[in-house]
Amino acid sequence: MIELLDRLRRLGFRLLIVFRTEGGTGWTAVRDVLLTPALEDHADLLLTSLEEREVDHATRRDIVGSGSLGSASEVADLRRTERRAIDGVSDPQERLKRLRKLIKALRADILAHVPPSLRSHGGQA
Repeated sequence: MIELLDRLRRLGFRLLIVFRTEGGTGWTAVRDVLLTPALEDHADLLLTSLEEREVDHATRRDIVGSGSLGSASEVADLRRTERRAIDGVSDPQERLKRLRKLIKALRADILAHVPPSLRSHGGQA
C-alpha cells in the first residue's frame, strides 16, 4: 500500500493519512517513504520561490546589477544551508521537526516579499 501511495504522491496527488498516535502501526513506513520526502520536496520548492522573490525584489529596486545576482538572495542562501544541514540529521523524528520548522520559516520569509497590498487580500505563497 505504501508503494501505491508513494507513486500517487510523486504524481502530484495530495494525501491525507490519519494516525491516532504518532508511532502506531505503519507510522515508520509512512514517515520515511511519504512524509519526509514530501516535506523535503515542499521545502525545496519554497526555497526556489524565496530565492526568485529575493532576486526579483533586489533587481526591481536596483540594489544589485544583473552581474551580481548571487548576493541578492541572502535569506534564501541561509535557508538553503539550513536545508542541507537537515539532510545530515540521522534521527527521523528530529529530521521531521527541523523540516517543519524550516517550512514555517520559509513561508514567513516569502510572505515578507509579498507587497503589502496583496497581503491584506490573502496573497500568500
